Amino acid sequence: MQVATKVFWSLFGAVAFCGATAHAQMIAPPGQAPGLPGGAFLNQPAQVPAIQTPTITNPPALPQKPPADLLKPAAEPAKPAARAPAERNEFQQFIEASTGQRLPIFGLDLFEGAPSTFAPVENIAVPADYVIGPGDELLVRAWGQIDVDYRAVVDRNGTIAIPRVGSINVAGVKYEDLTNFVRAAVSRNFRNFELLVTLGQLRAVQIFVVGYARRPGSYTVSSLSTLMNAIFSAGGPSAAGSMRGIQLKRGNRTVTELDMYDLLLTGDKSKDVALLPGDVIYFPPIGPLAAVAGSVNQPAIFELKNNTSLGSLVGYAGGMSTVAQARQATIERIDERRARIVEQVDLDFNAALRPVKDGDLVSVLAIPPKFENAVTLRGKVATQLR
Repeated sequence: MQVATKVFWSLFGAVAFCGATAHAQMIAPPGQAPGLPGGAFLNQPAQVPAIQTPTITNPPALPQKPPADLLKPAAEPAKPAARAPAERNEFQQFIEASTGQRLPIFGLDLFEGAPSTFAPVENIAVPADYVIGPGDELLVRAWGQIDVDYRAVVDRNGTIAIPRVGSINVAGVKYEDLTNFVRAAVSRNFRNFELLVTLGQLRAVQIFVVGYARRPGSYTVSSLSTLMNAIFSAGGPSAAGSMRGIQLKRGNRTVTELDMYDLLLTGDKSKDVALLPGDVIYFPPIGPLAAVAGSVNQPAIFELKNNTSLGSLVGYAGGMSTVAQARQATIERIDERRARIVEQVDLDFNAALRPVKDGDLVSVLAIPPKFENAVTLRGKVATQLR
């Protein structure tokens, strides 16, 4: 009986010890999970992965091998070719035979330093009214909820494709409205961002220069180029070409007719317009000519337009010089293409209104150095005077 009692109390103690241990594990300190090792608390924040900002960029470009030409040693720069002598037309030779002076055609020297090939217009500010078209490169940058650094080229349909945004038709949009236009398209998918769109490489435009140009042919120019840029690219008119009626043709109509005298005499280039693909620039043959020689500020041969007066012609030559006399000038004229006659006129108001004809040569005489009302005293005298 005593043995059974001892065995009972032994088993009861073991069971009580196990129960106390389990109860101690179930009752954990505040903040500690029951049954978990020390230091593991219920109120410990969960590890949530950070939300990444969507990023849109161009794929990295594959490395390319340099062209074989770049691996060769650089050649010595070619020496500039000697400038060819300026062309001279028959009227210039006629005036030289008559006066002994080689008079230039007014304005042609403006194109003497023109480049032989067209240099693209780069690194200049794009005007606000520039119209986006196929071939233009757009630089799209955004920051905020979305990170964008993307280059897109407008395709022939006038659209650009931005990943996670879609296609955007930007053809015909002015540059000043481009940023707001693209921002409105991106805002359909994203919020809380700032966006800026600028232009990278601009598209090329092919034009044609025909007629009496110094270098006619086909030219590929920048989309920022204007009629004036193309005229300089072609070297201006030839000696037989007109400077007063250069036409820009687009399709079946003439867009504008440029008179280079407006630029040369008054600095007016209001008729200069931007070029579009397929434009044709036509240089007509030279019109009636008249020459001004003698005591004027710029003796030259001038092209006449409409009804040019003698006063206007002398104004083309910069007016009379300081030593020119207003009382006497000569006009050598070709009379009805049969013979030459000479007229002597006074350069007064009435003479200034006289019309000038094709082939006229106006010579303004200088004041002779002699005095009309004085005697010159020189030699072995105390004071040499008049």
